[in-house]
Amino acid sequence: MNFDWKYGLISNIPYLLLLIIGAASFSSSIINTSHSYFLLIGIAIAIILLYYFFWERPFFREHPAYKPANRQITRLGWLITAIGCGAILLLIGISSQNNFLLIWPIFTLTIFIRDSLSRAKYKQ
Repeated sequence: MNFDWKYGLISNIPYLLLLIIGAASFSSSIINTSHSYFLLIGIAIAIILLYYFFWERPFFREHPAYKPANRQITRLGWLITAIGCGAILLLIGISSQNNFLLIWPIFTLTIFIRDSLSRAKYKQ
């Protein structure tokens, strides 16, 4: 079992960016109108599109082993996914308010660990 943290980080950069943007928006008292939220959503979409077209696509062309289609999730990865989904559902069930700042990091950490535990498919 290998922990390929590079693949986990590369495949989850958009989720990490959204986590940082979400944390900044919830901690900032400047963003308090709906126009500011639309601007923040527009900035997030623009960043993700720029990331996809200018970095991710060329990277996957040069390194096909890191393409998600060429990876296989291990049993431990599926177990981590189930535990993470259970934790998110439990948090949603016991909370009386929207806990974005707790749910999104659990989601991001779960998929990071799942992707890091995946292995490359080999042609035989």
